Amino acid sequence: SIGSGVGMALLAEAAEGKYRSPEMAVVEGGFSSIVDVAHHSVPFLMPRILLKDRYNNSARVKMLSSDNKLAFLFLHGEADSIVPIDFAKKLFEDVPLSDKLFVSFPRADHNQLPYCEGYFTEIDRFLSGHGC
Repeated sequence: SIGSGVGMALLAEAAEGKYRSPEMAVVEGGFSSIVDVAHHSVPFLMPRILLKDRYNNSARVKMLSSDNKLAFLFLHGEADSIVPIDFAKKLFEDVPLSDKLFVSFPRADHNQLPYCEGYFTEIDRFLSGHGC
């Protein structure tokens, strides 16, 4: 969720050489940009004008080069009432890397993912499949 904004900013800075790039990233409840989410939730507040930090995750992940060895796991609830799944799917599609997986959980709302059957199994499978 909002942590994806900070995480994607750090990944973008790593892509610029400021930090060593991690080998994996798990994104839970992520979004394309906070402007997209706010416009969906409260369009009458004109978030495209009012928001200073746009947490444009889609633009940030596009900074990753296709030769980057970073692996992504995206986890999202299909019934997410805070960050609709379409914004997570957009972010996933914008990642220019091939080693990525999107897992959705039927009927799961935004803060329910850890309680969903298979949640920890998916994380364990992802980590195990990448040498952890």
